[in-house]
Order: sequence, then structure tokens, then C-alpha cells
Amino acid sequence: KDGIVYETLRSQLSSAFWAINLNQYLKSLYEATSSFLSLQEPQDILKDTVERACIAVGAKWAKIILINKEGRPQRLAIDGNRRSTFSTSMLINNEPILINNTQKETALLYQQMNKEGIGAAGCFPLLLRGKSIGAMWIFFEKSHRFSSSEVNALKLYVNQAAIAYDNARRMKALKHLHLAAQKLAGVNDVQEVLKQIVQSACEVLQAHTTILWSYDNDREVFIPSELVAEGIAPDLLEKLREDEPGPDGTASIVVEQGYLQVTDVNNATKYPYLNVSSGGFRKKLGVQSFQGIALKTGNETLGILYINCLLINYFS
Repeated sequence: KDGIVYETLRSQLSSAFWAINLNQYLKSLYEATSSFLSLQEPQDILKDTVERACIAVGAKWAKIILINKEGRPQRLAIDGNRRSTFSTSMLINNEPILINNTQKETALLYQQMNKEGIGAAGCFPLLLRGKSIGAMWIFFEKSHRFSSSEVNALKLYVNQAAIAYDNARRMKALKHLHLAAQKLAGVNDVQEVLKQIVQSACEVLQAHTTILWSYDNDREVFIPSELVAEGIAPDLLEKLREDEPGPDGTASIVVEQGYLQVTDVNNATKYPYLNVSSGGFRKKLGVQSFQGIALKTGNETLGILYINCLLINYFS
């Protein structure tokens, strides 16, 4: 009887201590969400999210991966100051992934985690209006039992982070657009207006370089003398001016379709027309992906704007 009483008491005390710890942890996550209100930079919100989550649940480290509308990984936003050899980008969906003990898992990914000293892991999607914009992976040094309360709390936490991140990102974009509009309003010369457009596009869209080709809609030709760019050295710009867009390249596609995105310039199978356009020039600039946007007024095309990136980008 004494043994039964002892076991019952031990079980009750364990449950009580577990509940106390859980309440403290839930309180920590709740307090963490309030910090989002004081942060304005999108990247700061993501950094704060992983740091506070690790403290609250006693995790070793965490990272956040953002994805585009097609569900493809867009970029590793925060890696928690930890380098890893395994990739978790493709395991993002709308439901959490819980690995209580990597040592007991047979999948190669979890075996790799175990080799790198990770005992448990959880993946919590960042949901925005019902759709995933990314996920937070959180890693533990030892095996870890995820309770239903803990999972629900973390789901709520990362969703609040997703909302805060999206709001901050939109506010930053609006701020850039407002500043760009102010700068354009104070410019009278046409060439200065074009220069301001490429500068503002570079800032707002966080591009490495931007290029704007003016277009004569009546003659259906580009105007090299009015070519402007941001982030390109003057000597390279002069060479580009001499290389007017041809009839079978990306410029013609942008004029016809209004928009073009190339996520990887090295994918000749998906983008065969890149071989007949300014491929050599893009290579000199180190461009890996780009967008082309037709600038129109009504049905008249005034020019095309290229937004160039140094990394493969799926453009959300």
C-alpha cells in the first residue's frame, strides 16, 4: 500500500511541477508576442521570434525559412547563429512536424540531425490568412516530448509572429514608396525622373541592380540614349547601351506580356530565350534571377524595368 501511495503521490507531484513549468513557458511566449509591437524592421521581428522561442521552451537553437506563394523555399531568414549541413526547406506545410527523438527516426534528415547533436525538433508553420509564408524549426539538444498544450501555444506564437512580420514588411514598403513619390514629385527633367525610378525600385524591391529601357511605342524600338540604371558601373552601362534589346529576347516578352520573372538564369530548359538575349551582360553583373516589368500608360508601353538579384529568387 505504501508503494501505491508513493507512486500516486510521485505522479501527482510530477504532473503539478510539469503544469507549473508549462504555465511559465506559456507566459513567456505570451510576453514575447508583446515585444513585436515595439519592433519595426521585419528582420528584427524574425530574429526576436527565434530567440524568445528558444528561451521559453529551452531549445538549443532555431531558424526561420520563408517560402513563396508556390510553397518553394525563398530564403533562410534567420538561422539562430548556427550552421548546419542538413536542409529542412522542403518540409514546410500547414501542419506542425514533431520529432520527439531523432535517435529513433529512420529518415535520413532526422539521422543527420542526430549526428549533429540534435535530440528533438519541431517545425511550426507561419500561417498568414490561412496560408503558410514559411516555418520556424526549433531544435533541442536532448529528446523532447511535445504536449498538445505546448504545440498549440507555439502555433499561436508563430502565427502572431507571421502577422507582425507581414505588417512590418508592408509598412517598410509603404515608407519606401512614400519617399520615392516625394522624390519623383520634386523632379522635372525626364532623365532625372527615369533615374529616380530605378533608384526607388532598387530600394523598394531590395534589388542588386535595376535597369530601365525607354521604349518608342510608335516605332516599336528601344531608345538607348535614355537608358538609365542603378548599381551598374558607368563603363558597363555604356556597353549595355550599345547592346540594344533584340526582337527575340526577354525585352520583347516583357513588352508583349507586361511582366516576366526568371527565377534562375542558369535554367536554359525553362528559359530558352535567355540564350538569345543579354546573357553575357547578366553574367558580368552576377545576376541569378530577375523580373521584367512593362511601364505602361493605357495601352502604350513607355519602357521596361529590370529588377536584378544576385541569388536565385522565386519572387513572392
